Amino acid sequence: YQSATPKLRNADWVAPNSVVIGDVQLNQKSSIWYGAVFRGDYGQISVGENTVVQDLTTIQARQGTSQSVKIGDNVVIGPNCSIEGCSIENNAFIGMGSTIQQGSRIEAFAVVAAGAVIPENTVVPSNQVWAGNPARYLRDLTAQERSALSEHHEELLQLARVHQEETEKDFRQVINYFDQLEDEKDYDAEDHALKKLIELGFPIEDEDTDFIEQRVFLREFSTVQEEQYWQKNYDPYEQDLFHFPDNFKIYQENYEGYEKAKRYFEEHPNVEAQNIDENTRIPPKDNSNWNSKY
Repeated sequence: YQSATPKLRNADWVAPNSVVIGDVQLNQKSSIWYGAVFRGDYGQISVGENTVVQDLTTIQARQGTSQSVKIGDNVVIGPNCSIEGCSIENNAFIGMGSTIQQGSRIEAFAVVAAGAVIPENTVVPSNQVWAGNPARYLRDLTAQERSALSEHHEELLQLARVHQEETEKDFRQVINYFDQLEDEKDYDAEDHALKKLIELGFPIEDEDTDFIEQRVFLREFSTVQEEQYWQKNYDPYEQDLFHFPDNFKIYQENYEGYEKAKRYFEEHPNVEAQNIDENTRIPPKDNSNWNSKY
């Protein structure tokens, strides 16, 4: 508005259907909820850190004045409130449907009850609860109430982050989400548990569990020379030949013999392989190695 641009980059979340125009500045982790209106066309609106402005709240400077709106840190402004050219200090709580008129000041840790109307140029002292129309002093704020308001504020901050993640999804992500819900309608408790285990990276298939059990067994009975090997970073699903050197050495020798015979027959196509007659075959004289091994 008239070259004044809202500064919302540091905000945690700004609802897509909220209206923010003019000289408006939001600090870190603050949020503007659905349907809220920030009119910085007649004056500056400054919002501190970790402040929550809920649904359908209107914040503006009154037309014809230059009074700005200053909202501190950790403030909660409930839904459907009207804020005009006032100052709200840190950790204040503004109940739903409240009205804060021009020139008023809400001090730190003050509470404006739901539906209260704070008249112009009124000061609400710290740690007091004001209620009514026009608002009057009701009582002091208790320690238990301050703790409850702090917990409520933290819950709203977390909820704002959830809404921020959901509203940033594109159309395809939303469709995929609803398709997933349709698929999960027929899931029982076991299906949900298996799905969660897969998401966390746990092995589900039988071959995966058998493989891991084998790795654990081999690790438990590994020799002293293998201790350094187990300290290395490795991919558990990568083929590992460390534990079978003799087997693969014999396999390699047999494969070399096969390749040698294959090359011989390719070079001599007219040669035919001889059939061994079991009746005339002379068995080896020494079977000690064979018997001891098998």
